[in-house]
Amino acid sequence: RYVSNDEFYQEGAPLFIFVGGETESTPALVTAGHLYDLAKEHNGHLFRTEHRYYGQSRPTNNLDNENIKYLHVRQAIADLAHFIGEMRATIAGATESKVILAGGSYSATLATWFKKLYPELVTGVWASSAPLLAKVNFVEYKEITGQSIRQVGGVACYNRIENGIAEME
Repeated sequence: RYVSNDEFYQEGAPLFIFVGGETESTPALVTAGHLYDLAKEHNGHLFRTEHRYYGQSRPTNNLDNENIKYLHVRQAIADLAHFIGEMRATIAGATESKVILAGGSYSATLATWFKKLYPELVTGVWASSAPLLAKVNFVEYKEITGQSIRQVGGVACYNRIENGIAEME
């Protein structure tokens, strides 16, 4: 799934893609912000893709353990490659359009890894706060996530989640 904004698009202009991460794609994501401004300035077509298993993008009918195997970074990156090919093939004058990817945090990591795996499909990448070196014990992520949980759900919620993770480990 994706949302798009072609209000400024002129044939041959760039395709700006805000790579989807852990959130649902909504039209609000392509009607304001830095990429919107760039699309306006360069007569581009603006997109926000939706990562599989987030929002309404589901490659399977249910979330059984057997189906979660399709929730994989390489598959998400391959989805993006397919998306770019489809947009270039179906949008008038976009066959040779330059493609610029952008993302923040996890989606920035995806955009950066995409450039490494599919350099022929993308002209540039803007990655904000991209954790590029994956590691098993990513304590920094746990710390930030924990702060968010405490802020939104409270200490009791945080403790319950922490206890659940400890039990699984």
